Order: sequence, then C-alpha cells, then structure tokens
Amino acid sequence: PFEVKIKLSLQGKPLGISCHFCDYHLLPYIKATKKGTYIYKSLPHTHCYNIWVLAVGNNDPISPEGLINDFKRYQLKNKCATVSVYISKRQESTKSLLNECRASFHQFCPLVNIPTN
Repeated sequence: PFEVKIKLSLQGKPLGISCHFCDYHLLPYIKATKKGTYIYKSLPHTHCYNIWVLAVGNNDPISPEGLINDFKRYQLKNKCATVSVYISKRQESTKSLLNECRASFHQFCPLVNIPTN
C-alpha cells in the first residue's frame, strides 16, 4: 500500500469512478476510473482500475457508498481539493470453499468466555 495525493473535481461534479465491494475481503475497491478525470490523472496509470482504497483522508471506508461519500466530503465549491488516499493494487484472490466458509465464520463467531473450574 502507498499514499497518493488525489485531486478532486468541484463539489457537485461527478467523480468518475466505479466502486464495488469484495465479499471475500470485505473491502470496497475502485473497479475503474473514467479517463480524463482528476482522479484518473492523479493515479499512476497501473492503478487506474482494480485498486483497494484503504483510507481517504482520516477515514477507512467500509462500503462502496461510504467510499464515494468520503471523496465527496472533501470536494469544495470554489476550488479543486486534494486529499491523501492510501491504495493498493487489487489482485484476484484464489479462494476455496474452505476459505469462504472460514471467512464467513470469523464474521459471525461470538466471543464467549468459558469459565474453567
């Protein structure tokens, strides 16, 4: 992961990104960026698609909607704002049924303190 300073369009203007959610890793990611947008121009060309967004400013987004809202929160009316974003290139994970079950189990596993006598 590394930090990128992303320039944003004016408030109310489209961001030009397509966001999705990875059910396996439980993280939002940018599937694609529209060519010519400020975000596209701010990213390295190898990172304009399929990138994890780990943090936008001081916030860690947990959904595609939250990711978009985080970017919109930094947009200004009068000038283009710049925000620090931590990203990482997304790789398709090879998962097995066991991995999927284990990931689901860890999401719902209650923490129970069993007394020992």
